Amino acid sequence: MKKILTLLLVISSLYLTSCSSDDDNSSGNEYPKTVNIKYDITTTQYTDAVVTRTLDNDTQTENFDSFPYSYTYVQQEVNQGTYLKLTFMHNLAQTGGVDDYEAELKIYCWKRSC
Repeated sequence: MKKILTLLLVISSLYLTSCSSDDDNSSGNEYPKTVNIKYDITTTQYTDAVVTRTLDNDTQTENFDSFPYSYTYVQQEVNQGTYLKLTFMHNLAQTGGVDDYEAELKIYCWKRSC
């Protein structure tokens, strides 16, 4: 009986040891990653605006008089906690006033290229 228990214990430990190397560590949490990042802005009316986009410490500011707006970083290397920001500010100096309208700002991030 002791031999059978010992044999079962040895087989069990070999099974657990052999399966531990099969663990799937590709959960997508490894950094840095290479991704595509897309910034989009749509508005319900033609408007002049100042658009600012930020990727970590790199901030770009541009004046636009035509929307929709779109900008894509292709195959950008990012680390965990990468800072992304998109701002839209209506340019009152150009238009003299504001009618009601909606602006939708979106930031997309995906791993594979299209």
